[in-house]
Amino acid sequence: MRSVLFIAAGSLSFLSANQAIAEETYMAQNVNNISEELREKCLAAADFEGCVRAYTQKTSPPAQTQERRTDILGMPVIEGWHTYDVPSALNNVYYTNTVKAVKVRGIYGRYIGFQYIIRWYTHGLPGISPTSLTLSEAKTNCYGSAINYGSGYSNTIGVNCTTTPASTINIPGTAATPAGVRQMAGFAVIDCLERTAKVYGFPVGWKKIDREVDIGGPIVGPANRYCYKVSSLPKSNYRNLAKGQPNGQDQKALRVLPRNSVYVSSRQNQSKPENALAYYNRGVTKYESGDYQGAIADFNKAIEINPQYGYAYYNRGIAKSTLGDYQEAIADFNKAIEIKP
Repeated sequence: MRSVLFIAAGSLSFLSANQAIAEETYMAQNVNNISEELREKCLAAADFEGCVRAYTQKTSPPAQTQERRTDILGMPVIEGWHTYDVPSALNNVYYTNTVKAVKVRGIYGRYIGFQYIIRWYTHGLPGISPTSLTLSEAKTNCYGSAINYGSGYSNTIGVNCTTTPASTINIPGTAATPAGVRQMAGFAVIDCLERTAKVYGFPVGWKKIDREVDIGGPIVGPANRYCYKVSSLPKSNYRNLAKGQPNGQDQKALRVLPRNSVYVSSRQNQSKPENALAYYNRGVTKYESGDYQGAIADFNKAIEINPQYGYAYYNRGIAKSTLGDYQEAIADFNKAIEIKP
């Protein structure tokens, strides 16, 4: 209300004859519909009628934004799952549920995992009728002997003839494939130490993350967001990889991945990290605790030691963005893209 009154009063000017007539006409027609308080508010306005309308006109409330209940394929969204929409030209969409720590070779602390669902649109394909293909011609072969009596007369004795029919192959038909949305579910496991992943349900083994994994979108995101705090995640009940004894790399993961108990205890009294990875890990930990400036300082040191440390640029950009330094954040993101396209 105050802003409207301020604008009206700020535009105060002398009334023309036509404006005065309009005001009087409006007042005469609407005097019973205007309160004294409203009249006083609008008397000083150059456009008295406009001022009154600004206070009295009933405007319909803006339409409430409806939460999207379908994905880009027009299918109902899966409640409680995270959706990754990709460009509609690709005709597919990914869903992932809660990311959890996965027990592998008897320990937690290195692997994370989540269920996923992939939907995609398939164009219809016509059916194929069964057919038979002839590969050769029929042949007749005769075996035996004949006696010639002269004068063109002969008698055949013991002649046998065998006909081999033409060889053919029968090609079965196929039913028509209707157009529509297909769906496949599975489980993905990420090795946070090696930055590799295996997507169960796809005929591929362990692959480097980033763009080398078939469903890269749902893999890269969870890897970047959850690997640094793998030990604090809820425990998954996925047991396919649980058996066995920890190896050297498993023990290393407990030492170098942040939030692992071994990692934390070994660094409680460590005042100065030894390498770029250690600075990077400490920066991530500081960011999670809310010390954004301290995180940026550690990412700076990691980059100073290793100028090609793409993840350090990326996370420094996130920290700068959190502090509102968007231009510097964009510069860091661009550098990260340059190093790891």
